[in-house]
Amino acid sequence: MSFTWINGIYKKDSEASLHISDLAIQRGYGVFDFFRVRQKRPFLIGHYLDRFFNSAERLNLTVPMSKSSLLAVIHEFIEKNELTDYGIKMILTGGYSDDSYTPAKPNLIIRGHQITPPAPKKYQQGIRIMTNEHQRGTPECKSLDYRQGITLLPQLQKKELDDVLYYFENKITEFPRSNFFMVDQKNRVITPARHILEGITRNVLITVAANHYSVEERDIFLDELPNAREAFLTSTTKLVMPICEIDGSKVGSGVPGPITKHLSALMNQLPSDYHLS
Repeated sequence: MSFTWINGIYKKDSEASLHISDLAIQRGYGVFDFFRVRQKRPFLIGHYLDRFFNSAERLNLTVPMSKSSLLAVIHEFIEKNELTDYGIKMILTGGYSDDSYTPAKPNLIIRGHQITPPAPKKYQQGIRIMTNEHQRGTPECKSLDYRQGITLLPQLQKKELDDVLYYFENKITEFPRSNFFMVDQKNRVITPARHILEGITRNVLITVAANHYSVEERDIFLDELPNAREAFLTSTTKLVMPICEIDGSKVGSGVPGPITKHLSALMNQLPSDYHLS
């Protein structure tokens, strides 16, 4: 049996609920974060907690407990649900609002998510993506607003594509749920530096890659993509996913490149107690 934690109370997943007056439902107002449990340990949890609290602060929400107290709840949650390799989502909502607009006492939720990894052939062949002009509001915040990405899902499915890469004012930013990297003709590993959510996996990869390659965090312009030697995305659930095609054009030779493969292998070898300084 699986349980969800809401404001200090465990409820069966099938019985966990919020009142319809919550601003997460009425206005999409709230933040969340998502991390993995590996071998019963929350991976890089300190960094995910920092980002969660930072996102809340940016939206003028107050997490109703300290980081150390929330960490204790997370460990208890893992034990109660007997989680080994799993995902956990922390959600902080705008609360039950009398006028459906003014924030109230936030609701804090912790729930488990089974992780279904991408098919192996995606890593072997790479994924196909398209670009779309869009800039998320408060991009440094992991808010509940995923409207654009969800709206584009039918278009992706119709074109048999795997994901959408945002750009704004001719500069690449991010995917709805992932960060973008490219390898240029000089084998430099490059990732956007501004107007993005800094993924924890992104930051780990930058640290790992810097031991082997030149790494740059800077603006990437849309017209640089056709000249990329390799491209890939990073996320909590996918780690390093090769990109073989952007807007109908092959990336490099159209197959995962050697640097992408090398970085993917390095990320998969990270121990469960890896620490990002």
